[in-house]
Amino acid sequence: FRIELGEIEAALLRHPGIQAAVVLAPADAHGERKLIAYAAGPSEERPSDADLRVFLAEHLPEYMVPAHLVLLDSLPTTPGGKVDRRALPDPEGSRAEAGEHVEPRTAAERFVAGLWRQVLGVERVSATDDFFALGGNSIKGAILTNLLQEKLGEYVYVVALFDAPTLAALACYLEENYTEALERVTGEKVLRLGAGGGRVEPAMLITLREVIPPLAPKPAAAAKNRRAVFLLSPPRSGSTLLRVMLAGNPALFAPPELELLGFNTLAERKEALSGRWALWQEGTIRALMEVYACDADEARRYMDEAEARGLSVQQFYAQLQEAIAGSGSRLLVDKTPSYALDPATLSRAEEDFAEPLYVHLLRHPYGMIRSFEKAKLEQVFFRPSHPFSRRQLAELIWDVSQENILDLLSGVPAERQIQLRFEEMLREPEREMRRLCEFLGVPFDPGMLDPYADKAKRMTDGIHQLSKMVGDVKFHEHKGIEARTADSWRQEIAEDFLGDVTWDLAAGLGYTERAQERIEPPRPRFSPLVPIQPKGTELPLYLVHPVGGNVLCYAELARRLGEDQPVYGLQSLGLSGGVPQETVEEMAASYVAAVQAAQPAGPYRLGGWSIGGVIAYEMARQLREGGHEVELLALLDSLAPVRSRISEDMEVDEIDESLLLAGLARDLGGLAGRPFVLDPAELSGLDPEAGLARVVERALAAGALPAGLGEEQIGRLWRVFRANVRAVRAYAAEPYLGPSRAVLFVTAENPERGRLGRALGWERLMNGQLAVRQLSGDHYSLLRGPGVEELASTLTQPPPASEA
Repeated sequence: FRIELGEIEAALLRHPGIQAAVVLAPADAHGERKLIAYAAGPSEERPSDADLRVFLAEHLPEYMVPAHLVLLDSLPTTPGGKVDRRALPDPEGSRAEAGEHVEPRTAAERFVAGLWRQVLGVERVSATDDFFALGGNSIKGAILTNLLQEKLGEYVYVVALFDAPTLAALACYLEENYTEALERVTGEKVLRLGAGGGRVEPAMLITLREVIPPLAPKPAAAAKNRRAVFLLSPPRSGSTLLRVMLAGNPALFAPPELELLGFNTLAERKEALSGRWALWQEGTIRALMEVYACDADEARRYMDEAEARGLSVQQFYAQLQEAIAGSGSRLLVDKTPSYALDPATLSRAEEDFAEPLYVHLLRHPYGMIRSFEKAKLEQVFFRPSHPFSRRQLAELIWDVSQENILDLLSGVPAERQIQLRFEEMLREPEREMRRLCEFLGVPFDPGMLDPYADKAKRMTDGIHQLSKMVGDVKFHEHKGIEARTADSWRQEIAEDFLGDVTWDLAAGLGYTERAQERIEPPRPRFSPLVPIQPKGTELPLYLVHPVGGNVLCYAELARRLGEDQPVYGLQSLGLSGGVPQETVEEMAASYVAAVQAAQPAGPYRLGGWSIGGVIAYEMARQLREGGHEVELLALLDSLAPVRSRISEDMEVDEIDESLLLAGLARDLGGLAGRPFVLDPAELSGLDPEAGLARVVERALAAGALPAGLGEEQIGRLWRVFRANVRAVRAYAAEPYLGPSRAVLFVTAENPERGRLGRALGWERLMNGQLAVRQLSGDHYSLLRGPGVEELASTLTQPPPASEA
């Protein structure tokens, strides 16, 4: 990139808190340059490092935002009044003085820091450093996960770097998921909240009840509010899905967690739900936004006024019910799992409402506990301090909630209560919703069966663009009502750990199936599917690995596509340590199986860079043969296969090892942004082992590989590369009819355009169905910097009619 330092300095000076700035780009010992910005201004007006980075990101391309920002009271000057560049402080020293460097503190952090220094070639890392910000890329990420795998003796999925990109976060990830292996490697004990702990005993129930503050009594109200519906269950029992399904019925108003019944006044509620617990105020804000068709600020002002007027919770409920009823008789549905923790809170429903209706939602305790653990719900759900592990807390909450609900319902007439099982709701949603509508006295509406439709009307969004729905943090990871979720705990829980109290309650509720005792749980089978960015409501995009087999090259593209676009990578099975697959057809079949396990029905969005496009093409062909819709096939600077059924008489010469090794060198350099060329003649005559050693030697010298690689890692990279090249060269593609959108993205500097034409040879296979889009840059710049931004802006958009 051409970078004008003066342009960065001008951007810095546009910030009102910055009065002087200078930007340098010195080279380090390896010849790499990094941007360092020195900015000065009065301390009371000067922005923080984080704020200044956000400001610069709004005014500059990403590659022009300096790696180091050094904030000073003033810049040093020479006697002539110019900036004394030799007197500017060292950025690393300034960072330490500013308190930004955090020395790795735990055994896990020190372990990770050692690997980062080896892979990234840096001398000093902070616990707060980001892997990608320090120069991590797809190759280095693959090397790091391979190193972790070798050190820990367990398979480490590459998704760890997406979930935990900072050193501290990755250390916590390893503590949580590889506890025993980490203890063996570091020689130190790992203490973690996620540990199961012992079985739940009756005395623990007493302790939990003691730490839950009871609802204080209040004077009796003069009159009861009109009827309302209360969904009663422990958390992680499917109550959010049920709430959203009910919100699809126009006769019902079912907002996110209101968190009202457990307080006497709104002022008391505001005081309790403050600080880190303030997110639980958002359920009422979102409800008011829907009722009054207003934005979050206006809804918050309404809430502030109600709190200032000293409104009681019952009075607020009454106003909300009046507003939603209008000219009809919409029923208010209150779904707030925390109510079930306190018997007095549950009793308040009977005290304040006229003949309320209760829906008792049941779920197998193992299903609830496993879901609670995966969501780490103790961090946001349970406010009081407690001495329990995460698993113990989940089980105790299930016990206490069920005991309290059953106690309440024992005094409620049968016609005002109904039991609904989470498992049956997923297996037979229409039957269960019809039964529930009959109980509530409202007509069944088919829209209830599509909970992911009409996001705003069902209040599954947040109160503003960047916030999330209050309640189920994993709701948007699904695309519909998935029956397989009902009993997923059976594959995840290997031993029966529930206490006797829990089993007695479960048996009384009809749950008697226990987890199977196993001496050694089966190891999970390696899956090629890597969730690069799994969140969002759009159709998932599945991107196939390039020739090197890993999918970290798509990390930046996933970020640029935004939080609403789920992106999954399909990684080579050979990277798991097994034998690489030898044909495109075999790879495509295994990847299709992985995709369909995650998304059973189409339409599908597929794509791939380089040879990944060829494999994605074969996946699309196999899906179409199976009667599935392929909405998008995106070929990213991908050459059409050399052979096809159209030209099956073509002979494909076996590529010799020296050409393959030279290709590996070129690919390593391109991915690392350190292009270098290794003449095949230099490798000719060498045996494969010596040739590979020569490539590694030259790659290390060029900075295309970090030092300290083990022989197994290098061998694995080479085996996958060689197998993939040979598989694509031997692939005889059949013509394909099917996708509504097949798009080839070809870079302007692709050297094969002159030989193969604008469509890189694909036109003979696509029968006129291919749109071609030209992007700037070359084959490797396509997935970084301006190139990836250009690609992301058009990737999932339909092509103009002129392109088709």
